[in-house]
Amino acid sequence: MFFLPGEVIHSREIPSTSSSSNEAKHQQQNIIILCHKDKTSFYKSTRKSNRTASRVWSGLFPTTDDTGSDSQNIICDGYHVSTDSQQNDTAAIHKRLTTEFGKYSTAIDVNIPNISVTKYSSSEDTNKRRGGVDVIFFELDTSNTNVDNDSTKDNFKMIQNVVSKLIKQDDRSAIIHLKCDTIHRIISTMSSKSNCISSVELEQYILDESKSSADTPIRRLRDKKGAANCPLTLHPPRYVEKENKGVIEICRFHNYDAERGCLRMKRSKRNADVKECEMDHEHCHRCGGSHRAYECPDISLQQGTNQSSVVFRSTLDGCIISVPFDKDKANNTATRETTSLPALLVLGGRMRGRTLATCEMLPLSTSTSNDKNQWLSLPNLQEHRGSHAACSAAGVVFVMGGGTSDGNSDTVEVLDFTKSTSSETEAKEWRWNTMTSKLSSSRHAFGSVSCMKETCNDMTSVSLYAVGGWQYGSLSCERMERLTFEYPISENIDMDWLYNQAQWELCAPLILPRRLHSVAASKDGSSIYVFGGFIDERRTTSSIERYDIDTDTWSALDELPFENCPLVQAVAIDESSFFVFPYSTEQSTECSEAPVVMRYTPGSDAELFSPISIPSGDELRLPITCWHSFTATLSTTLNRLYLIGGTIRKVRVCIVL
Repeated sequence: MFFLPGEVIHSREIPSTSSSSNEAKHQQQNIIILCHKDKTSFYKSTRKSNRTASRVWSGLFPTTDDTGSDSQNIICDGYHVSTDSQQNDTAAIHKRLTTEFGKYSTAIDVNIPNISVTKYSSSEDTNKRRGGVDVIFFELDTSNTNVDNDSTKDNFKMIQNVVSKLIKQDDRSAIIHLKCDTIHRIISTMSSKSNCISSVELEQYILDESKSSADTPIRRLRDKKGAANCPLTLHPPRYVEKENKGVIEICRFHNYDAERGCLRMKRSKRNADVKECEMDHEHCHRCGGSHRAYECPDISLQQGTNQSSVVFRSTLDGCIISVPFDKDKANNTATRETTSLPALLVLGGRMRGRTLATCEMLPLSTSTSNDKNQWLSLPNLQEHRGSHAACSAAGVVFVMGGGTSDGNSDTVEVLDFTKSTSSETEAKEWRWNTMTSKLSSSRHAFGSVSCMKETCNDMTSVSLYAVGGWQYGSLSCERMERLTFEYPISENIDMDWLYNQAQWELCAPLILPRRLHSVAASKDGSSIYVFGGFIDERRTTSSIERYDIDTDTWSALDELPFENCPLVQAVAIDESSFFVFPYSTEQSTECSEAPVVMRYTPGSDAELFSPISIPSGDELRLPITCWHSFTATLSTTLNRLYLIGGTIRKVRVCIVL
């Protein structure tokens, strides 16, 4: 049995059977399998199939006997093998095979379930002629098979069974047309212009490939042509430690593909819209030098001598050393042992239509520059959330509600920063925990705030508030609820009690329902303020309301001074005033100046809202024009304000100022 790619029927030169041809000549029966791609149309292949088969056979075996008789008339009958479900789709092929091999068609019973065989002959007497070559077309679906699974082996056993039953009775050889992408690719890889592949060679090749592929870690590369030479399969990932950037992986394509290099980097240089390769292209993957790996002068580091993942690091004297790769450090992963507040936390959110569970932390320093600070990965949320509320108190972070993949959520997740890990197991299990108690209603686009105060019995009282939001429908929500717990000043919070027994309770509702509003607590922790927001899908409000924590009552105060934008972010600066940061509006996208930041002083006898002057004498404005949907927060430890995220000219950004 010999294998050839199906394209040979269109080639001028027919490959020979090489060293196996002499043995083949002495065999009474030979089988040639022409393997086509899955999408090949057999309707085209059956055109002049009699003459094509004769040419292929003559090229492989120039004579059929010792007398050297002409082999142009050796083609006898044609067969079409298909599944029962394909019978209605092969009428055109049946018509063409009748033209090629004869008008007499006969159904053959091969005793194989779901297989139909039709024989085409020029004579009713099918046993009239002994010997010769039959042409068999196998119309079978093998597109989902691989060379190393049981389904392919079963298919070939079935094919051998059918062929043996068809040609055995007439002592004939056969040319078989078979569709199978996997075998076609193997044959195309193995064969040359001068040789076809014997069944023994093919079987050995498949066996060798199965053994080697089991050790190949990347399946998507293993199944592609040329994957054996891919830098990702030949070389382990390695990294370089850069100042101000942390640990970055070194690009293996740039280092080992001398002909093409890193294609992603080249495309990004040609097209600004293409994202550039984020890996390092300045260091050698082998030694960490400033050249590429295929140019590395260090002979001791040739391929295969060291296949470990390391991080290259420069010492003070200019030498390059390598240290073992640490996954957590390379991925900038935070742990409870290494985290300390103050820090900025970004928890979940939405990005280009996707709802995220990703959490990150940026430790803040007392330096005037944060160039050396890096974002660290925190454990992912249990649920993907967007438009949710979040706040922190006493080293514990709370994430509430929001929109998830299943609609609005009423659950609350908690991450504890207060307890250091005493073992590697505890560090790995550091994760968000979902509270047993839930919000009174599922909603998103609401605000939250925390208030802390010390009581007379050496206890710290913490209260979290969830304010307003958007439930289902067009109207906003007026609900407000509170979670209160206490703990001794000298001890940590009882987290088990917080997870399982703490309860949310309803408070007095807002005067005016709203969503996408700003919520801020006064510095003394006695009051909560809400600013602006949406009442429903079309109506907005500029009103400000104040909640008195002791009396559980709301009172209407003032109106925001911004005419076109009732959406703001407010932060308490001192005991009596707030900084109010207005969002830019759709109408202001063409303005050259950003909105003015205002100071709001409730109950002031002078100006309620006043511009903030800076040392240059100008008014304080947002640092970016057309900035919308950012969030604002204050570090009381560092006495700094931070504006984070949002959109600029309708494009979502991640900015920290």
